[in-house]
Amino acid sequence: MIDQNIIQQIEKLKKQFEWGTYFLGEYYFTIVTNQKKAEYDLTDENWNLTSEKQIQLQQRNFAALFHEYIHYLHELSTVIGNANIALDLSSKSIFTHNFNPDLKSAESFGVTDKKQRENLVKIIATQGAISGSGADVLNGGKFVEPINIRYDKQEVSFPHGHDFTSIEINVPIIEFKGFNGSVFIGKLSFGKFFIYEGIAYELDREAERNVKGWDKIDDNQKATEYTVLRQLAIFIFPEVEKRTFLSLAVLSLQYIDCGRTFITFLKKVKKEYESGLNQTTSVNLLKEEAGKMLFQKRVDFLDAQEEYKNIFKGRKQLTRAFSFLSEKTKFLYDERIKNPTFEVDLVFENRHRDLLDIIQICDFMYIFSDEDEFMRDFLGTTLDEDTSQALKALLSYDHYHKKHQRFLGTSQVEAKDEHKCPFYHCCNLSLRKSHSEICQKKPWRIFEISANKDNQFCWYGQGVLEFKGLNEMP
Repeated sequence: MIDQNIIQQIEKLKKQFEWGTYFLGEYYFTIVTNQKKAEYDLTDENWNLTSEKQIQLQQRNFAALFHEYIHYLHELSTVIGNANIALDLSSKSIFTHNFNPDLKSAESFGVTDKKQRENLVKIIATQGAISGSGADVLNGGKFVEPINIRYDKQEVSFPHGHDFTSIEINVPIIEFKGFNGSVFIGKLSFGKFFIYEGIAYELDREAERNVKGWDKIDDNQKATEYTVLRQLAIFIFPEVEKRTFLSLAVLSLQYIDCGRTFITFLKKVKKEYESGLNQTTSVNLLKEEAGKMLFQKRVDFLDAQEEYKNIFKGRKQLTRAFSFLSEKTKFLYDERIKNPTFEVDLVFENRHRDLLDIIQICDFMYIFSDEDEFMRDFLGTTLDEDTSQALKALLSYDHYHKKHQRFLGTSQVEAKDEHKCPFYHCCNLSLRKSHSEICQKKPWRIFEISANKDNQFCWYGQGVLEFKGLNEMP
């Protein structure tokens, strides 16, 4: 029986809203402003934000900016984040074997080779096992409370030479009570998704509280995917402190079976707490163990980063982009060795601004609500121009690949749905005006327009060009 007070509280919660999205593998995020661009003096002719307007946007969207920044940090600084990079690069390698040999064509024929299909199935299954369920498992409703935890053995596979090596991991399956007009019983696979979202939400709430001088957080997304982590932690260990479970969650991201590891760590700290050891001491012992583990694997990790970078040798923009990312990743790995939970500690010490001394914010886009879609949104960067340009080519390269996943050829992709260029709402190039329909529905074809005309490629066209292994058209 669910307490009626809980139901009443849930019904009174603010409606869940989209506030931002971090794009894994693309290294940028969007922020939904719910405002018109004119409120910041932006027009088609004037697309420069004054310092004053930038500060206004940052202050208004601080929590969302911080939330998505934490996702970027975790993608580059955790074993789980880097495992996804390795899998993603393997998937892209398969994709490159199926291009139309015509150098001026953006077409892929899809994955038909049996071995390639088998490997792609392994990659997709592994990504699913690590990530676990997503927000859709809540059926648009609220997560009231966990009921039970069991484990499901799942096989995961990782690139090893020219093949894959496989292991089994135990994935937590959480049975829970939900509410969507009425009570329902659901189950979710607890993995990277709920850990990522839980950490980012709790830290953005704490950082916002510090900035605004509040006594308590604005918990406006309670009982959603953002608080599954918290509710599971309290279900297992009712006396757990927020800093404790967030530290354990970050530590768990250094292990492939992150969901099981989080629960194991939590139970260990609970047992020690019941034996008289304080939570801070227990967490510090686990941090020390994690730091030693990371140090022991440091050489192999750094070597892997060099291998990733060498994949793109001879492709100017992608080499520059991955060189930048690899150097940041190696630096962050050493920061993790020194303090495996540095982001949690800095936020709870009211020093969240110091995170920017460790890693700058990635590129971002403010999305405005104007009906006119031309030059509607603002694309910002804190990086130097050459690096930012290279990362935009990498973003396009990844978008092109993702829209062709799961064996599909280009003709099937185009028949199935429309796929806007990521820059569709912030691009003022003549190509965007003269070939708007292509940019809106099948942006990879913009490569063909340029390849058959003047070889002057936009960011997306450059991404396709370098995916085909070229720097410029012969």
